[in-house]
Amino acid sequence: MNHFLYKFRGLCAASVCFCGTLFADGQMWVEFTSYMKLECDVSPEISIVRSVRGKAEKPTYVLRLTSPALVDNWIPMNITLHTQENGFVTMKLRSNSAGTEIYVDKVTVSGSILKNGDFEETAEGHPIGWDRNQVNEEHLITDSGRAYSGSHFARVNIQKLLQQRLEIKKDVSLKLSLFYRPAKVSELKPPEGANHVFVKTTGSLVVISEKRFETVPGYENCSYYLTKPADDRGKKQRLEIFFRQKGTSEWKKALSPVYVYPEHAWRGSIFGLKENTCYEVKARLSGDKEEILNTVFLTKNSVVPIAKTIEINPADFPGTLEIKESGKASGYIRYTVKNSGILTGKREYGGPVILVSNAGYLVFENLNIKANMSRHCLKLDNCENIIVRNCDFSDFGRSDYVRSYKLQGSWTYKGERTGWDGGLFMSKVKDILVERCLIHRPASGSNSWFYSHPTGPEAIFVDQAKGGIVLRYNDFVASDARPWNDAVETFSNFHIKGGLMRDGDVYGNLFAFANDDGIEAEGGGMNLRLYLNRFEGGLCGISTSSCVLGPTYMHRNLFNRLRDEDGTSVAAFKNGCIYDYVYGAIYITNNTVLNCNLTSSTRGFDCSVSRSRDPEKFSDPMAVVENNIFECCYNPHLHLKFMPWVYINNNLIDFRHERYAKTNQKLLAEKGMEKDSLWTRPVFRNEKTGDLRLKAGTPGSGRAVNLPNLETMDLGAFQDDGILLPHRPVSYKPDKLELFFANEQVPLSQNFTVGVEGRESQPFNVVCNDDFFTVSPMTGIFSGGKNTEFTISIKPEKMPRPKLYRGMILLRTQDGFSRPISVYADFRNSPARIQEADKHAIMIPLSGKNQTKFKGKVSIPEDGCYFLFVKGSWHDDLLKVSVNLGGVRTNDAARLKIRTPTDANELLGSVNDGSMSGFYFFLKKGETELEFESRSRLTEVKCFYLTREPEWFLR
Repeated sequence: MNHFLYKFRGLCAASVCFCGTLFADGQMWVEFTSYMKLECDVSPEISIVRSVRGKAEKPTYVLRLTSPALVDNWIPMNITLHTQENGFVTMKLRSNSAGTEIYVDKVTVSGSILKNGDFEETAEGHPIGWDRNQVNEEHLITDSGRAYSGSHFARVNIQKLLQQRLEIKKDVSLKLSLFYRPAKVSELKPPEGANHVFVKTTGSLVVISEKRFETVPGYENCSYYLTKPADDRGKKQRLEIFFRQKGTSEWKKALSPVYVYPEHAWRGSIFGLKENTCYEVKARLSGDKEEILNTVFLTKNSVVPIAKTIEINPADFPGTLEIKESGKASGYIRYTVKNSGILTGKREYGGPVILVSNAGYLVFENLNIKANMSRHCLKLDNCENIIVRNCDFSDFGRSDYVRSYKLQGSWTYKGERTGWDGGLFMSKVKDILVERCLIHRPASGSNSWFYSHPTGPEAIFVDQAKGGIVLRYNDFVASDARPWNDAVETFSNFHIKGGLMRDGDVYGNLFAFANDDGIEAEGGGMNLRLYLNRFEGGLCGISTSSCVLGPTYMHRNLFNRLRDEDGTSVAAFKNGCIYDYVYGAIYITNNTVLNCNLTSSTRGFDCSVSRSRDPEKFSDPMAVVENNIFECCYNPHLHLKFMPWVYINNNLIDFRHERYAKTNQKLLAEKGMEKDSLWTRPVFRNEKTGDLRLKAGTPGSGRAVNLPNLETMDLGAFQDDGILLPHRPVSYKPDKLELFFANEQVPLSQNFTVGVEGRESQPFNVVCNDDFFTVSPMTGIFSGGKNTEFTISIKPEKMPRPKLYRGMILLRTQDGFSRPISVYADFRNSPARIQEADKHAIMIPLSGKNQTKFKGKVSIPEDGCYFLFVKGSWHDDLLKVSVNLGGVRTNDAARLKIRTPTDANELLGSVNDGSMSGFYFFLKKGETELEFESRSRLTEVKCFYLTREPEWFLR
């Protein structure tokens, strides 16, 4: 496959590897907070983050400006601030973390009055004029030889900050100038053959490898890293990797490695290994210089020695617990619950039920934690070598169940937005195994994109990971009533140390019912492997919107019925290449994307024109998209702009909107993409029961291109190895993976059967994520060689709105393994429910055919926030429109978004502020006018709906 052959070129400096030079790893932060909206002008090296927080009736506007602190000298920072009101702003000077200190001196301001900006005026060790609640003697340094000016300068970090309140006036710019430098610098002297990467734009150092040829084993896979010596960087070479289990004779070829031009290094992964097994690896270099390097590694063992077991007694559990004691590699400490009881958290506690700090070599097994609206069930802070196994986490997250339209439709807690409320919260962790856990039923929920970017709970939140995180065989299941923000969310999506960072595995998991992503696999993304997972009911499946280092592999995953709670879906794979320091490779191979009203199957693979002219700022290959089955609506790969060394071919593409198929096929062919792909519908063996293997002899069958170490026969995720998705190594299998109730007229009960291969028998219990259906039996025993029959019944009285209801059944055994079965009830076209929805809106009787303009009067019954919907028929989704309602005018981004199935006879559309979110009309009581205009003619408009309860019209 020629897309794995490297184009040998020279040095690139998108990320710079410094040898023998001084560097620092930090950022200077300047924050302005005010009750007034703020804007600013800054130089290009300064980044701006805008946010709104506080109570709905009195929001606080925040501007955070960051600039890298990289070199050992004083660095100027200049900011100009504007506002349209007279008032005050609070200025805070700090760094980006508690471990990073920044020196600050000679702070000057024009357009306002700043006190003691050079820190020369002191009293009792304090710089006069700065907030005494924030400043202490630790801030002040006296050293005329080191100060930028005078004898004193200040020191800050994220917790020890400098703060002053400044008056600002309308039409008078506030100009701030300061000088800063890193408090600590280091000399980077990596040993010969090591690979250290320093990213100037974020001020971050990452040690890729310490030796020339290095392996980092997991349980089933192994990362490898090989660096070119300095003397060989001008030579053209090709690398092949071979491996074998120690004691065997046959060498197997691994998937071809990625060559990372900015680092002069190769890296990649070896797949499909056995736990606790020794392997030999051979790296063979050919070309201008031939060479063979060898190494040996041992895969991890999930069976660890237990030194002692601590049973937590629910009867006297106080609601919180802090653990700081560590075990040892020779003997872990195991925590479990006495008598299989339930630990109840402290009511509405702002932290975790169990906090583990600075500890390692621990096992948390069979914990059932109901957080009682505490923020987290379990938090691991700065921990290593932890196993979380067969735990049940629920009832976490904070909410008053009040939606604030002044806070962009977020669900609030005590008047404020919530976020980062992960059932399992992991910060600065390394080598963590989370397996066979059920994380479900959060106490809080997330808003959908109809309102704004989702905020709310996550099954797992990962902050500043150090690597080695493995998530396998878990169920992350929310619901329509309480959806996830992301099922797995990570901090710093665009940071080299963000996401799961490196050497991680995510396999055999169920990600269900998120309003944003199934998982954020962003950030470092270095040798991150996601495979044999199932993603269902989310706006997007896997997000790699910035794979900084790469490679990230996504192989044999199922994406089924992706849509948020309101029916919006975007892409199975959300990729991108946003910043100049992003050069990580992405592999998307043998995945199946079905039943999704997606704009596209993949997004991204594009970059700026300036970068595209310099391919040596990338990895080779940069992206491989091959052997997949994609169902999509408008285009398979959004934007149709591609960075160098993107290989997209040999996929089966099923266009549900045929009028777009030929245009996209032609455009992709012109760009050298999808030349050998099939543009047709797949034929599965039995799609209704969930058997998504391709029928023999149909398009895509036997057509997969061979990928060494990831071999398959057919396109898509399903092969003849009998693996169901999500993959679970268990002997019991249901005969159906989805139960669909097409409407309320069909029988309200269906049956399914579970069979057991072999003689194994084990007890089971049934977990349901919602109450609109019941399952019988709820408990029992799966007996070897016998079938168990189940009946599911839906309850129409629990489904009052015209929408697609989504549920999940989990057949769980005592060891924590499960088989999931999806449940859908489609009441979107229910006449009774549509009639009921009409009662929750003001119907504006404007109608017409083949018109672009509509005008009429409407009576607003009370002050409040309203949303506008249109009922009728038209051809294009996201039709550009203009609305003037009660003096509130939409902007140029306004669009008419279809909310009903696109093949419906009658459409319902929302007036959106862009493609995703509804437009907020804050209206006063009384009679007013509606003016509506569309860019092209609407075939027919039957009426307009104005509502304060948009959920009745989001289907």
